[in-house]
Amino acid sequence: MVEIIGPHSFKTSTKRSWTGVLWLRIDSTPFPCEHWDDFVIPIFAALCAAAHRIANFGSGSERVYFMDGPYTLRLRSANNDQVHVTGIGRGDVSGVLSIESLLAQLLAASEPLLSACGSVTVGDCNYSDVLRLIQAVEATSGDQFGIEVESHEEPTMHTFANFDDLESFLVHWNNFGDSQGAYDALGMCMLLASCVENLRISSLEPDHEVFLETLSTDQKDFLVNLLRKDVNKTSCREQLREP
Repeated sequence: MVEIIGPHSFKTSTKRSWTGVLWLRIDSTPFPCEHWDDFVIPIFAALCAAAHRIANFGSGSERVYFMDGPYTLRLRSANNDQVHVTGIGRGDVSGVLSIESLLAQLLAASEPLLSACGSVTVGDCNYSDVLRLIQAVEATSGDQFGIEVESHEEPTMHTFANFDDLESFLVHWNNFGDSQGAYDALGMCMLLASCVENLRISSLEPDHEVFLETLSTDQKDFLVNLLRKDVNKTSCREQLREP
């Protein structure tokens, strides 16, 4: 049995970065934990997109990453229209539900989030995430939602002839909306996570040395500081959860 709790209790920071409560009850076990607070828009969009690919394109396995903490959802399809959902973190937990139940829960859970998304504008950090959310929910439901996100122009994607051009674009990238708008740090973090996942899945052991040689000293220091913050924050959270 798998139950989706949330998203609800939305909050925004001064940079308009939204958080809210979103967690799952997997085989009676809360995952990541009860009342988990995280960046709900990109997580829920990724979950909807993953369910859509499993239901309509025969995707065998999908992963959805929580933004805070080392927590991942793995969705794996079975031949009998069932979906195996595994929460991966500090101790894994698994449950099974039908694809129909998964889609129905996602559509019901999306209503309050989509309603709140009507106030998002181009300058907000969540702009590109909201567009992805709307597209994912529309694909899941097959319907067009009457939700308008304020925009001055349609965001455009670029085509690159080689990695040098792509590298130059990414170094100076700001967001997919207004070029003068807020920097989409969350979007860039998700892109970085996707690149790391690509390396983890596809690279060979000798390739890892090449990766380290590619990074500058400043870049290595930056990554080390980020990981150290995660370790410190995780340690504090575990201490707070201790009885």
